[in-house]
Amino acid sequence: MNEEQNIYSTPYTVDLFGLKELHQITSYMERAKALPKSMVYVLMDQSTARVINEQIGPQFKLSPDQIKDLTRIVRDVLLSSLYVGNLVQEIGKRLGVDEPTAKQIATALVEQVFKSAMDDIKALQVATFKDRIQQKTPQQEGNVINLRDRISKSTN
Repeated sequence: MNEEQNIYSTPYTVDLFGLKELHQITSYMERAKALPKSMVYVLMDQSTARVINEQIGPQFKLSPDQIKDLTRIVRDVLLSSLYVGNLVQEIGKRLGVDEPTAKQIATALVEQVFKSAMDDIKALQVATFKDRIQQKTPQQEGNVINLRDRISKSTN
């Protein structure tokens, strides 16, 4: 049985054909090519487009325009043009959905689209948005109790 498969815009191609200037196209391709392999796969592969169009879109009753915007959001996260910490707000704004729905869509993206590239996405997000991401570094002074000093002082 030969099933016809739909061809959808991937996060990579969603706006590619709208770029008119050669320098824009070249710059965009270079940015995509510089990504880690796991992220390039998510960006360019039809499986990503199928998940967005055939699973997430119908699950949340998204229109074709909303699906296209969701595809753009995936692209923007992968290219680090969008801080992942703003994902829920950005989904709500661009898709015109309420916050609980935006959270559910964000969760679906993380679990079904970004999962295979999550380590690389996190690393690139930290490098790109270091001013927004507060690294949790343990404080070296002020919160350490020197038990040796306490014990020696109490026995003297």
